[in-house]
Amino acid sequence: MAPLTGKYCDQWLNTEYNTAVIRAHRAADWKHFETEKDVYPNLRWMQTTSAEPDPVHMNFWSSRLTLPVDDPFWDHHHPGERWGCKCTCEQTDEPVNDLGVHDNIPDTASKGLHGNPGQTGQLFSEDHPYYPKNCGSCPFNKAVKNRMRLFLNKQKDCESCQACQQAIKSSVDMKLVRQQLMHLIENCNNNRPTGSSVQLGILPSKYIKRIEEKLGTDIVSVRLLVNDKQIAHALRTVKRFRGAAVDESEFIEELLNIDKLEIGLLYENNRPTIHFISRHGSYFNKYVFRINEYDKRSKTTNIAFITAGKIDSVILDQYEIIK
Repeated sequence: MAPLTGKYCDQWLNTEYNTAVIRAHRAADWKHFETEKDVYPNLRWMQTTSAEPDPVHMNFWSSRLTLPVDDPFWDHHHPGERWGCKCTCEQTDEPVNDLGVHDNIPDTASKGLHGNPGQTGQLFSEDHPYYPKNCGSCPFNKAVKNRMRLFLNKQKDCESCQACQQAIKSSVDMKLVRQQLMHLIENCNNNRPTGSSVQLGILPSKYIKRIEEKLGTDIVSVRLLVNDKQIAHALRTVKRFRGAAVDESEFIEELLNIDKLEIGLLYENNRPTIHFISRHGSYFNKYVFRINEYDKRSKTTNIAFITAGKIDSVILDQYEIIK
């Protein structure tokens, strides 16, 4: 048993981690390719940096495969689609060299790595062993719900499944999150913010596509992160004196239950923002988050808390409410 667990921890998990990092980089590259395709319309499959090249991909890079960025080939064949793959693509304006790849080329992706992550937003596809085979075998769907899903022949869609989302939320120790959030507020009240942060949860996947369409930008990460320096800005004394700051007790409870708040979209300072809204009769509390913000302390990209405020309800007309 020890040799098996050692191999799993030392080799397989390292391979999964490294592949996830590589596919994240390939997804970021893809966004750049799409932005620059009017100048460099084609992509060339580049040679791997691996000491032991994968023979499946060798034909692509050894023959200098070059196709347009919009070619459907890239939807199903892409560097990073095999475990440990270290191939890359390079954008170019040199001529197309298609190698006849549209002549019924076989599936080259490893199980669990199908699809272009820059298009799907998924590091692992749903045929990965971590995903259930169907809704009927999913542990997050029980009893009657299970049978109803089978009866309705509903297609598996783990990324948008509300049962999965609820399971993820339930796995978070909200008591600990509450303690962490109150600690950050205490630091702010004592004028000692340090840049520490706490993750509240994730943005529900069923709203992501609509938000991206309305704001005209892609959401890289769905983590909702709150930083104590931004809390200090939202609850600063002068704002409290003006009656524009959210009441501290409301601030805590509403952030901890952010998934239950309304979502409004608005551009602030020419940057797309998501506003979580809690109505209170003549006024509403808004919690402003900015997408794709890089946090230097945690070295992660997040949907980051920017500020909060108590606003006259008349201002609600400025929002496009999507939830």
